[in-house]
Amino acid sequence: MSPNPVIDTLMVNGVSYNLPANTDEVVYLVNQAQQAKQVVCLRGAAHSRPLISSLEAEVNAGRLYILLSKMKAVTFNDASRQVTVEGGCHLGYDPSDPLDAAPAALAAYRSTLENSLVYQLDNHRTDPQNPLKGWALPDLGGIIHQTVGGFLSTGSSGSNLYASFNEQLVSVTIVTGGTDGARVQVFSKDDPKYPNKNENPFYAVGVGLGMFGVIVSATFQCVDNFNIKGQESTTTEADCPIDLFGDHPEKESLVDFFTKKTYKRIMWWPQSGVNRTVIWQAEPMPVSAGFVPNPYKEIPNIKIMGIETPLPLELCAHLMMNGFSDIDVFLSKLKVQHPVAYEFLKALDEKELVPFLLKLFVPLDPVVNGTPQPQQFQDVWYGSIPMDDKISDTLIPVWFTELWFPIETGVKVLSTLKTFFQQNPDIVGNFSYEIYPARHSDFWLSAAYQRDVFRIDMFWYGDNAGSPLNEFYPTLWNELYNAGLVFRPHWGKFLPAGDSQEGKAYLRNNYPNWDQWMAIREQMDPHQVFVSDYWRSHLFA
Repeated sequence: MSPNPVIDTLMVNGVSYNLPANTDEVVYLVNQAQQAKQVVCLRGAAHSRPLISSLEAEVNAGRLYILLSKMKAVTFNDASRQVTVEGGCHLGYDPSDPLDAAPAALAAYRSTLENSLVYQLDNHRTDPQNPLKGWALPDLGGIIHQTVGGFLSTGSSGSNLYASFNEQLVSVTIVTGGTDGARVQVFSKDDPKYPNKNENPFYAVGVGLGMFGVIVSATFQCVDNFNIKGQESTTTEADCPIDLFGDHPEKESLVDFFTKKTYKRIMWWPQSGVNRTVIWQAEPMPVSAGFVPNPYKEIPNIKIMGIETPLPLELCAHLMMNGFSDIDVFLSKLKVQHPVAYEFLKALDEKELVPFLLKLFVPLDPVVNGTPQPQQFQDVWYGSIPMDDKISDTLIPVWFTELWFPIETGVKVLSTLKTFFQQNPDIVGNFSYEIYPARHSDFWLSAAYQRDVFRIDMFWYGDNAGSPLNEFYPTLWNELYNAGLVFRPHWGKFLPAGDSQEGKAYLRNNYPNWDQWMAIREQMDPHQVFVSDYWRSHLFA
């Protein structure tokens, strides 16, 4: 490599990103950052919104921005059934890839379904006698826009309690810092030097928050590809078949639902007058000739006055965008855009209007001959396990805080929130709450470290006025903390302030290997080029 390589750049949100083409160029950039005392800011798919937005909001000479869009190669080891993928490869298609608007010279690096990891795995053929047999990973998250490096770094996970994404990680290659310059280091799960998982640095860097260096590649153990079959049912809270709040022991327990179903998710709408649950569940099945996909549809059209329309989505998106705070303005705009809907809705009392529209957005299962008919679906593994993948980030920009609790405390979490919302209906928000589990992990800073977990996502509509950090999230964090419920927040979503009761000291006490993780991080980044102000404020004393 030339001592001064010419590296392409791309403007994204007013920031000039470097686009290295290989590991040597990443080493060069990290060395440049160390010499100039800059902080390396690495962008994946920008799904970790609070982190990425903080790095792009205040551009300055003290930062060096990197985007790994040119590093998305996928190579297969058929003998071991392992795949090695570069850190910039997207899990699936990313509809918000900034390269979509890039010059034509960069068009070859744009995210597509065909260059995604999941597509290449599913279409990798090694058995001439079985032309349908490809590869897969046993679980995925709710979306697959993310890059491999980003998904790993934040400890993200799917809902399978029997196999997980990060559990398939065999090794990871990282460009770290160093007192004598940047280094390329490989960390392996089965490193004979570290028979004890509590000493192997692999379990530190596997969920490294981007603070150990740049993940340039990762190797995963794969499984046979498969299809899934499942259903989604929408019921009232009272008719939910799962004992969510611990007050219906005759129903299936929440833990039993989590453990008996392979893939699952519950959406809870606790708003007064809405009170609905949406239960998504699916099971794997072998690939077979003649299989016809019928993908899951998260936002199906519904009938209003006999006409199928997606109008409720438009209405609710607009309302959520305005935080339900400006009903008069909403109705005045609706009168122009949808006069028939306006005539119907203007007759409703304001307290009735919001629940009415939300219930249109979350319709109960249709009933045929007295029997509810849940949505049935079947699909290839990567088509519908990420059940939220086709929701537009533009139409419905969703922000999250996600809390991970010991799985056995899930019912107490939900009953605490239900009581709190009944007493404080104005704090419930204008969106659903997502409920699902995750398998335990051996990675030291995984929020599922050494325990299966119950997870709850608290959504905030991204175009709402104000910030969820002003009141909404702190109120919920405090309520659960004060109820004695111990949680670990998802690293890629909104975190409590570092100086809050759920902040730095609380986090440190919740991770047994915290100090060891920090010590290894310091060894790999002695110049602290991978420590942004964001992480410094949340994690460092």
